[in-house]
Amino acid sequence: MKVKLSHFRKFVTTAGTREQLTTAGLHVQAVNIQAESDNTGRVFVGDSTVSSSNCFASLGAGSAATISGADFGLADAMIDLSSIWLDVGTSTDGVFVGYVERLTEN
Repeated sequence: MKVKLSHFRKFVTTAGTREQLTTAGLHVQAVNIQAESDNTGRVFVGDSTVSSSNCFASLGAGSAATISGADFGLADAMIDLSSIWLDVGTSTDGVFVGYVERLTEN
């Protein structure tokens, strides 16, 4: 099986206004979300209801969360990155997102 390391950067424009991590149809087995080291507030990671008081993870500057179906006993699970949402405590704070994509064999 061939794979490719992929990544992107995501900023949240306005604190208190949640945004999708991506609108692209990306389905991956695991994703790493790391708050940028120069963020001045927290990044809140969750579903479409994420907020500072309702989240899957609350990340301070430089900290990261890895989400993998295998960690929950679902080894073959695929995570839809568009189902992950972010909110921030400080406008324009952001994250780095990393994941591995499976490539189709020719």
